[in-house]
Amino acid sequence: MAGIEKPGECPSRYRRTVSSSLVRPSFRFRNDGLEQSPGRLASTRSQHRSSHHSRRVLQHRLGPVGGPVQGVLFDAGDTLVRPKGGRWFPGHRFEATVRARLPGLSLGRLEEALELGMAHLSEQALVQTVEEERALFQRYYAILLHSLGVEERDDALALELAEGMVDAVNFEPFPDTLEVVGLLRERGVRMVVVSNTWPSLDWKLRALGLREFFEALVISTQCGFEKPDPRIFLEASRRMAIAPEHLLFVDDHAPNVAAAMELGFRGLVIRRDGRVLQEGIRSVRSLEDVAAYVLEAN
Repeated sequence: MAGIEKPGECPSRYRRTVSSSLVRPSFRFRNDGLEQSPGRLASTRSQHRSSHHSRRVLQHRLGPVGGPVQGVLFDAGDTLVRPKGGRWFPGHRFEATVRARLPGLSLGRLEEALELGMAHLSEQALVQTVEEERALFQRYYAILLHSLGVEERDDALALELAEGMVDAVNFEPFPDTLEVVGLLRERGVRMVVVSNTWPSLDWKLRALGLREFFEALVISTQCGFEKPDPRIFLEASRRMAIAPEHLLFVDDHAPNVAAAMELGFRGLVIRRDGRVLQEGIRSVRSLEDVAAYVLEAN
């Protein structure tokens, strides 16, 4: 995302630019990608390797697959999950909450206010706990309210807005997320999340039934460095005890993927809108395409 950043990604100076049982349909290839057919994800390794057409389609779209993929590093925001309400900031509850408390307040200067608020977030390099995150966002919303013309400080409203961001699940999984991470786990592929974000990501993924699929979360504000800083990718490699050449990194932001690839990681940029990358980096349209890449490699 450009301009307004997302809680799946850190603020600007860090490139913050910030259940039911699984039903697993099987994949089959078509000329423009993957489609789903009813039933369990039952494609086996031999089925994938015996299909010359499948290999040609995948290699045409993604290039040579290479050797086995032992682990996958996933970005969070706009890769595994998407924001409720369609945008990450100022939060899906912001307008309703403000209009209920301040019905006459104009939001005409909201974009300008958001820029000032994000400048505050970008100054906070380390946020170790959810409590620290809540205090950070309380100040963020105080800045927004003041920028919108609220003269008198309203700590209660700022706290309510912060709780809506930090203490509520403000995103949802993409439709293919649960089935794909479930399939990869079944096939013995290890996974971590590498995200420029804040500590509340952990409990939110738990609430969505996603946290169990990832052996670690490498969160920028807790480790002190953020994508595309090489150290955050190497930290993920260290925690998994897997060399970069056996790891795949998936992100919606091409410069992050490029940075990981320079270290020897494999990389895929996920572009759900189907836009073609000009940077010469491999792109996919869905997490199902990611799964196909990994299964073909393995």
